[in-house]
Amino acid sequence: MMPATVTAAFQSAVLRYLDDPALLDRLLTELDTVRGRTPEDQWMRLTCLSA
Repeated sequence: MMPATVTAAFQSAVLRYLDDPALLDRLLTELDTVRGRTPEDQWMRLTCLSA
């Protein structure tokens, strides 16, 4: 699961993209920056189970 800071950045990026799709590249770059600055210990590691 995403940390709160990444979730907030993602939700903001979605709204900004809906307002102006031309911002896609910039928004993806910003999301990569937020992801890269988020410490590994804030990410919840879940294993997907197969049925």
